[in-house]
Amino acid sequence: MLFSEQTLKRAWQRAGGKCESTRMVGGEKVPCCRDLHWEKHGQLHEAQGWLGHHRVKLANGIIDVAANCEIICRECHRQIQPDGNVLTANQAG
Repeated sequence: MLFSEQTLKRAWQRAGGKCESTRMVGGEKVPCCRDLHWEKHGQLHEAQGWLGHHRVKLANGIIDVAANCEIICRECHRQIQPDGNVLTANQAG
């Protein structure tokens, strides 16, 4: 299930147009904070492409609320494993 337009807009405003993901650098979580553009939503082939990522997935559906929507850039999205964890720099290779 995708996020509704309203939920994406709320999450986008909270994020200030920046990637909310964190990366592991030297054993510490560091925020990405990459600048993104609203019109690049879903365009993961574009340099400033981004999407709304579910922070918590439920077996019976997905919560469509801004608190469950993390705005992430294409680079951070590529590092997310199927279990929802982010790859470290060593794992990403």
